[in-house]
Amino acid sequence: MTGPLLCEKALEFNWRLGADPDFKASQSWLEKLKRRHGIHGRENCGEKLSSDQLSADAFRVVLHTFMEEGGYDEEFVYNAEEAGLNWKSLPTRSLVAHHEAHTSRHKARKERVTVMICANSMGSHRLPLFVIGKPANPRSFRNVKKLPVVYSHQKKAWMNVHAFNEWFERTFIPEVKRYQSSIGKTGKVLLIIDNAPAHPSAECFEHD
Repeated sequence: MTGPLLCEKALEFNWRLGADPDFKASQSWLEKLKRRHGIHGRENCGEKLSSDQLSADAFRVVLHTFMEEGGYDEEFVYNAEEAGLNWKSLPTRSLVAHHEAHTSRHKARKERVTVMICANSMGSHRLPLFVIGKPANPRSFRNVKKLPVVYSHQKKAWMNVHAFNEWFERTFIPEVKRYQSSIGKTGKVLLIIDNAPAHPSAECFEHD
């Protein structure tokens, strides 16, 4: 990792986190950061780190600095990640006997849901899974009084800004307040998400 790359990533993550708009990532900032975290120069040898690893290392340093300067407790730093789950999926390839030239064709089923996982950095607070399916009232939910997950629906079972905002207001904020009350501890909360189109900007998340 080089100094210019670290400054570049610092500016990028500062923008993503919606932090100080006047932040410059100057040479003096870089020198102070290096002294604070014991970062020093070293000759490169062996295989080079991948760009993903460099980005991860840079983000780790910038996030640590952001938390220190903002007075965030690591217990109240959360990360939310989403993924598509194909819960009914047929294989695209099949094994056939030597005398069979091909298998009968079938239309691939697209039974898919989106699942979002959210927890704090210590793993001591894991929020209920947020699941997005296609139907508003799935048949399998009949006679079910309480779900072990938070469910929402969208015609393609995708995350969008509306679904995310709904989860943030109705699940994330109440769950975090409940957790803080249970441990008798309060403090500012930081939620880390990627910059996907379905996620609102950082300014939308500023709450008391």
